[in-house]
Amino acid sequence: MIGDMKYRVTIEQAALTPDGAGGFAETWAALATDPVVYASIVPMTAGAALKFGQIDGETTHHIVLRYRADVTVGMRLVDENGVAYLVTAALDRGGLRRYLDVSASVRTAS
Repeated sequence: MIGDMKYRVTIEQAALTPDGAGGFAETWAALATDPVVYASIVPMTAGAALKFGQIDGETTHHIVLRYRADVTVGMRLVDENGVAYLVTAALDRGGLRRYLDVSASVRTAS
């Protein structure tokens, strides 16, 4: 398992910042504690749909990293190439606190 963790990813969480017009803009910031980790990333499914006249594609991935309690749904993992994986589930494998199984999606619009 450890040998498969060859991708460096940065764990990020969303933050709302004032946009100056009375609203907020979503920005992403790396976690304060150990934001860069090694992970295994395996694509699982891919699909596309026509939305508002554009093709919207989505690929789901299975990502494994060493266990940590601070990775939750709604965060994202960004790899060295800038690909952002939105976390849709994070589960402690076997309840042993050794590995974290993460389901994530990557969306593209064209």
